[in-house]
Amino acid sequence: MNYFLPVLVGLAVLSLAPDANARRNQAQQEGYVFKYKELPNVDFFKTDNFGYMDIGYTFNSTKVFGVPLWNSDVKWCGYVGREKNYIIITPAVVISRIAAYNREAKKHKWAPVDPAKVTNNREAWHALIAMYNNIGKASGKKFTPLDIKLPPKPTLPFWYRVGGKLVGG
Repeated sequence: MNYFLPVLVGLAVLSLAPDANARRNQAQQEGYVFKYKELPNVDFFKTDNFGYMDIGYTFNSTKVFGVPLWNSDVKWCGYVGREKNYIIITPAVVISRIAAYNREAKKHKWAPVDPAKVTNNREAWHALIAMYNNIGKASGKKFTPLDIKLPPKPTLPFWYRVGGKLVGG
């Protein structure tokens, strides 16, 4: 009976304590967006909701205790200068723009863009760049064409590519 009162007081104190965080999951996945190449601020690269876009890429990084250990879903996108916001540039999005461009290309004798070659995000960007260059060259105004060839996959920043693995692994 001598232990009953201290045990009862101990249980009462523990029941009032806030939740413990010791068992919280320490692995988390976050999405990132980075700018790859700046584009001219012209209407051709302007969006309705975000203003002008640049070439960017997005990826998910799984971190354990804050250290990135592996990355997934790396893809090209439209960078709009806002954290966590980007525009998905896919063949489906660009095909309708190619069709409209090709109709105008016949009238103005511009080089057409083959929609069959647009099979991934990278090729969608290449098609947009080709259309921009063809329209710009035909405009008769002073124009500097874009000379951009994207690699198959974007190169991630050092910390996500190598640095986190050195620390964590």
